[in-house]
Amino acid sequence: MKFITTKRVLLEALNITGRAVGGNKIIPILENYHFLITKDKLQITGSSLEVFLKTQIEIESNINHLVVCVPATKLVSIIKELPEQPLEFEITEKRQTPTEGQKLGLLVRILTLRAGKGVYNITLENGEDFPEISTGDSIQFEIKSSELQKGIDRSLFAVMNDDSDNPLCGVSLEINNTSATYVGCNGQVMGNFSHGVEANKEGQFILPAKALSILQGLPMDETVKISLDDKSMRVQVNDDTVMEFILTDNKYPDYKRVLPTNQDKTLMINRSEIIGAVKRVSNFANQVSHTVRIDLQPDKAIFFANNEIYGEDANEEVACEYSGPEFSIGCNAKFFLSALNKTSEPELYLSMSAFNKPILVRETKDYTDPLENVFMVMPLVIGRVNQQ
Repeated sequence: MKFITTKRVLLEALNITGRAVGGNKIIPILENYHFLITKDKLQITGSSLEVFLKTQIEIESNINHLVVCVPATKLVSIIKELPEQPLEFEITEKRQTPTEGQKLGLLVRILTLRAGKGVYNITLENGEDFPEISTGDSIQFEIKSSELQKGIDRSLFAVMNDDSDNPLCGVSLEINNTSATYVGCNGQVMGNFSHGVEANKEGQFILPAKALSILQGLPMDETVKISLDDKSMRVQVNDDTVMEFILTDNKYPDYKRVLPTNQDKTLMINRSEIIGAVKRVSNFANQVSHTVRIDLQPDKAIFFANNEIYGEDANEEVACEYSGPEFSIGCNAKFFLSALNKTSEPELYLSMSAFNKPILVRETKDYTDPLENVFMVMPLVIGRVNQQ
């Protein structure tokens, strides 16, 4: 049983699927690539059990149907060091040397790779032992990869950095017939983004962070097909590549309950100027709380931070459009910057209502839904930071 391909084609497929390999040390079979050969097609799958990445390539083959598992690290380490050339693979069966008490050794499959003057023999694992992902009735829609990546980018940064089953460790994806809304929140900062879709059903799902980090690597401006059910997500990238993910089995908190809708203090401020000011002033903030105070006065915002331990402080004034009453609010500079850095418009709109209510950041003054396309930063009690 033989098949032939080239280094470039095979290595590209191994790199695509290899992003899911090696993430589960408990199940040894997942340290392998799953090879499914059907005549002139080779489908390669890598999995961590939560993530399944599949792609197929064309090959020259005399094999009608074969399923095997190939040790991932060993195969890639060989392929990537070879010069560009045709690669010939042959699969044979061989009996191992019997151990004490055995009459016959175990029958194993060997993958022989011939490249130039090199011959490499790799012991294979049983392909039938590789896990599969099952899907049920699903929500289906098509989307530009650029829109998907923007939704991920504006929500994934705000998830909790944890490996637990806490729903806040993933991104909420809410689908209705006309829109998709992504929400990431860790209790201190929230990112929210919506765009239009045409879906056949409605539903809400929690997408794990690892899956989303992989989806961020999709080619730009591809049209991808997405299917979602209660347990899994399937992303059809093109005719050859499929990504499948196990969803977080939990209920996402009702984030809309904490989003204020009647903010009466709004200012317009230059994006680069506010980011620069907060970065500079935050160098003088307490290294635990990272507290920065924002003082609003007519047509200006003053950013202030101090560190009582070292007796240091800093303040910086930034011009803005603001005509409301004088007002002060504190926030964590790291979380505030994480939200500001996800914006792209030259002018930003910040709205507040009270010192103990969230700060909302938008990129447009006019909006139809106050709960969409908004960043939220929770306030900090400013206490002694008030004393300059």
